[in-house]
Amino acid sequence: MAMTGGTAAALPMSNHTRERVTVAKLTLENFYSTLLTQHEEREMRQKKLEKAMDEEGLPDEEKVTRRSQHARKETEFLRLKRTRLGLDDFESLKVIGRGAFGEVRLVQKKDTGHIYAMKILRKADMLEKEQVAHIRAERDILVEADSAWVVKMFYSFQDKRNLYLIMEFLPGGDMMTLLMKKDTLSEEATQFYIAETVLAIDSIHQLGFIHRDIKPDNLLLDSRGHVKLSDFGLCTGLKKAHRTEFYRNLTHNPPSDFSFQNMNSKRKAETWKKNRRQLVRLTSGVRVRSGSGLDQDQVLTVPVPAPIPVPIPAPVPIPAPVPIPVPIPVPAPIPVPIPVPIPAPVPIPAPVPIPAPVPIPVPAPVPIPVPIPAYSTVGTPDYIAPEVFMQTGYNKLCDWWSLGVIMYEMLIGYPPFCSETPQETYRKVMNWKETLVFPPEVPISERAKDLILRYCTDAENRIGAANVEEIKSHQFFESVDWEHIRERPAAISIEIKSIDDTSNFDDFPESDILQPASATEPDFKAKDWVFLNYTYKRFEGLTQRGTIPTYMKAGKA
Repeated sequence: MAMTGGTAAALPMSNHTRERVTVAKLTLENFYSTLLTQHEEREMRQKKLEKAMDEEGLPDEEKVTRRSQHARKETEFLRLKRTRLGLDDFESLKVIGRGAFGEVRLVQKKDTGHIYAMKILRKADMLEKEQVAHIRAERDILVEADSAWVVKMFYSFQDKRNLYLIMEFLPGGDMMTLLMKKDTLSEEATQFYIAETVLAIDSIHQLGFIHRDIKPDNLLLDSRGHVKLSDFGLCTGLKKAHRTEFYRNLTHNPPSDFSFQNMNSKRKAETWKKNRRQLVRLTSGVRVRSGSGLDQDQVLTVPVPAPIPVPIPAPVPIPAPVPIPVPIPVPAPIPVPIPVPIPAPVPIPAPVPIPAPVPIPVPAPVPIPVPIPAYSTVGTPDYIAPEVFMQTGYNKLCDWWSLGVIMYEMLIGYPPFCSETPQETYRKVMNWKETLVFPPEVPISERAKDLILRYCTDAENRIGAANVEEIKSHQFFESVDWEHIRERPAAISIEIKSIDDTSNFDDFPESDILQPASATEPDFKAKDWVFLNYTYKRFEGLTQRGTIPTYMKAGKA
């Protein structure tokens, strides 16, 4: 082998070898990172146990018993983590949501009887539509955000064809379902749901995340009617691998949808709900509403309007230049023999003055409207803050803007910027100072109006810029018991009749997404390294056996 300076010459590395090196590197990093994480989680669970026992004031004998039980659970957890989890461990009961990249099913774990929502995502679509960063973000954040305000994920796993997220089933559906059933919500109910959403959003902000997609579809309701936040596919702030550009620069053209602007509030609400129903029932390329989370799977493609032809003014004729007389050259003196007198030189006429150039008026450039580009992975733009669209930099305050839009919709019956086309909605959001108005025929309190206006304003002046306490101290929340709000009855109760009660979800036909992959399907094994470390098992999911919540047993034959 040729040697250079005592070392072997570098050999070119094939793509196959380079990919195998990458897989090996990621596998080792994942192994040691998981070991460290498991150790930290184990210590955290032990501290929580000790704190709970101290608060209960248990005698030493009881503490010893509790510690022994906890140690057995930890041992069982380590054993169960080594057990492969797959589709055979679950029984599919019903499809409760469908989107562009997969679907959500109500499933029952065979060994425990527990009910879950299984989110199924097709790997082929994830790779083709470059959604890997999004689904990685959601998976990682659901692992990190162990909070009562966030939908809980118990397991995640994969096979050759699909990715699977096993999450808690929230039978109350989503806030969009509730808003479509009601014309408007009372201020008391609005106060309750907005207050709970404030705490839910703050819980992810405290972890350093920005949700970026706060909307009624992503506010789920549990069996008691309390709010939980879901769908973190657009969330950012955890790792660089989760950050992808989702939005393009938009024009600042003023809205031209004056026909919709001039509708009264009742007709607006009817039009909004009609369009919303059509939107959520589409299945081709558009995420269909579910109560268990497919929001980052939506792809709403808006046809780009052809640019409006603008007449270009004819060029202003430039006058021909004025001819400038050339001075007559002085002839050389003719040699004359002496003493013949030399004739006087011929007088040179003075040059004709050059006239000043005539100023030519240049017409001002005619602004040519730029069509709004088609957009995807955003869905309806009604709830997106303007700074997110502008790509000029944004922070967690964009989530508070979205909450203001939701609050407006709860009280008025439709979002403030809703239009018959997404293009017009974009323009209204970008011109919010002119388009954010309150219809006089729907009276709301000044407190409510003030809070909405403080949510939906410039980012630097938006409520919550200092901290969440600024929001919680607003007079609209004067009667809220923030410390115990999740313990009180919900503003609107949820009735659960049986273990398979999905009355708050739409009906969907069966699909072949769970069928074994055929021999003709492409093999994505070579690209599976992008899904490394996707598998996850939560301690509570593996150690709580044989217990089915009471509300799930009710009415079951």
